[in-house]
Amino acid sequence: MDGKWSVLEQERLQDRVAGVTGSTRGIARAIAEKLGFCGALGVLQGRDPERLERAIRKLRGQGVAVMGKVAEVSNAADTVVQDSMDRSPEEFSRIVDINLKGAFYGSQVAARYLAWRHQGVILQMGSIFGAVGVRTRVAYVASKHALVGLTKELAGEWGFLGIRVLCLEPGYIKTAFAIPNNRTEEDYTVHDIEASTPLGRYGSPKEVAQVAAFLVSDDASYMTGITAQVGGGWAFRGGWYPTPGRS
Repeated sequence: MDGKWSVLEQERLQDRVAGVTGSTRGIARAIAEKLGFCGALGVLQGRDPERLERAIRKLRGQGVAVMGKVAEVSNAADTVVQDSMDRSPEEFSRIVDINLKGAFYGSQVAARYLAWRHQGVILQMGSIFGAVGVRTRVAYVASKHALVGLTKELAGEWGFLGIRVLCLEPGYIKTAFAIPNNRTEEDYTVHDIEASTPLGRYGSPKEVAQVAAFLVSDDASYMTGITAQVGGGWAFRGGWYPTPGRS
């Protein structure tokens, strides 16, 4: 992690339980660390038992209270790059099943528990592609747009139960998944993405985690049914349009 968490936040989520799916690496791992630092008991989830165990050991070594659960399925779909006319029904369904149906069924399970307690927060992991379109990623973009609608619908239905539902939309974040060998999907380079982002750089997992911790805390207790973008303005620019002076 780059930088330290503020000591003033160490009791922000005291006595809370935070279940974070896909949290053995990347953005979700940073969120789990942040929520744990803020006092929550973190429940990590991942498909790889060895990676899950390593994540648990490392976080416990940092003083974060965590436990783990091995999952049988993934909670995130790859951003497959392919012309929409060539996308097979099977591939389209696979991505929608994970990004949309998986989020819905996971929310159902969480809501049944949270309704009994009459409080809690469900934070969906969206994407800036839920706000704008980008060519050759039809299933991913469609599913992330649908996730925004799902967030609004569930927030409206479950608000009277004391459940808040929100959607976090990260942009291009500097992780091993996002920047393999200094390149990204298709032929876009790190420079291409930075030039198309008003802030001129990738975000960090810590920056996403900071927003996540705010949204699930009591500081955001009157917020529900909304999306929060952490993308350096990339969606505002509308995608692949270089910022003046950064060509």
